[in-house]
Amino acid sequence: MSEPKHPNDELTSVVVEHLRNILCEVDSQITHLEEKVNELERKHGDFETIQEAIKTGKLNDATNLDYVEWDAAKEELKELYSKRNFFTELLVNEIYRQTILNETKEMAPSPNPYANTSWRVIAAVRKHDALRAFLKKNGFFKV
Repeated sequence: MSEPKHPNDELTSVVVEHLRNILCEVDSQITHLEEKVNELERKHGDFETIQEAIKTGKLNDATNLDYVEWDAAKEELKELYSKRNFFTELLVNEIYRQTILNETKEMAPSPNPYANTSWRVIAAVRKHDALRAFLKKNGFFKV
């Protein structure tokens, strides 16, 4: 027979699942906008050149509208990257917190609080740092 779940464990699993769902939705929005930006850049080329043409008044209205759409998509992408960074940090920290709690529950009580520093707790800290480093290395945290 398994040990009954602690209410905090259930709450944590709900929070983690909710954060994962938010991240999936944000990633979907990012993918859509990145495709839109890439499509507009393929259609018009370098948007810095188009920006100069706008300033001089040498563009037609359709190209001007595409530029406005491209600029808005770039701004929205910045906001979505920031939102993804925020929710990723929350998720990583929640998983880390839960891992530490689970590891410390299994340690034998001792009058010396430092006597029970578990290699599993140290490993959990290292996994947390490694996960954050992996996400940063792979461009997940964008500005």
